[in-house]
Amino acid sequence: MELKELLLETGIDLFSKKTYHSTGIREITKKAGVPTGSFHYYFKNKEDFALSVLDFYFEKNSNAYSGLLFDSELSAKEKLVKLFTLLMEKYKNETGNMNYSGCLIGSFGQDLANESAIISEKVKNLYDRMIFGIGSLIELGQSDQSIKTQISPTVLSAFIFDAFEGVLIRRKVDKTNKPFDDFILILNQL
Repeated sequence: MELKELLLETGIDLFSKKTYHSTGIREITKKAGVPTGSFHYYFKNKEDFALSVLDFYFEKNSNAYSGLLFDSELSAKEKLVKLFTLLMEKYKNETGNMNYSGCLIGSFGQDLANESAIISEKVKNLYDRMIFGIGSLIELGQSDQSIKTQISPTVLSAFIFDAFEGVLIRRKVDKTNKPFDDFILILNQL
């Protein structure tokens, strides 16, 4: 693993467990086992690092689930349900039953939307990309009739995405995976 990637992976790990403000550059470099100067070689400051972590996290997860979209044996609705089922399994496996973390992108949005215009804009752009992808599946599902609702794909995709972010928050607060199960139950009713 390259040094920059090691730092980004460490950033994902720490920012997933703690807030942006409670995570320092020294903590990041110490956990990665690299000198602080190495951090500054790749990143101007912590905000620049956070932007890179967000991009790295998004691309890593997008690549992990992109194959699902091309599975010709599944209807669009089945792809949508499977996508969220896999995401939920990812969160369960990453955190186990002891640490209920939420979405890294959502955490940055909650922590920094009012403080950092550049991070807020990055989060918005990543949200828009995810909502667009969900909307594309909904549109396909309405075409292949696996999704029965006639609610606009644009409106429904934003609602589903927002609901999923809420599920992650509720899971964190309640310390249970039940919100995941309820979310999938509703998705199956589309």
